[in-house]
Amino acid sequence: MIRQLRNPNFYFIFSADLLSFGLSLLLAYMLRFDFVLKSDFVNQMWAMMLLMIPFKAIVFWGFGLYRGMWRYTGLSDLERLLKACIFSGLCIIAYVIIVYRFQGFSRAVFLMDTVL
Repeated sequence: MIRQLRNPNFYFIFSADLLSFGLSLLLAYMLRFDFVLKSDFVNQMWAMMLLMIPFKAIVFWGFGLYRGMWRYTGLSDLERLLKACIFSGLCIIAYVIIVYRFQGFSRAVFLMDTVL
């Protein structure tokens, strides 16, 4: 694991993942609301983004997606990627249910974010 942190390509891949986490949530909100967001939903999206980006990064790290090189990627890596996406999506949905009871949140946004 320490060897990964010495690799400059790791930081590029990790930064690209963080960016893609944010873009997937943004695209999910935009698709759900037909590319017209009210200020309430923009504020809600930014608040969720502050929660989701670090959480997804931790989940992806925990599932071992940053071990190894992409040049040797196989079906087992795809399976881990799908598990990490589904697990993080379900955890975020559970958080929103427990804390906010989905009041004022669109359920479709979280499903689309998980898929994206």
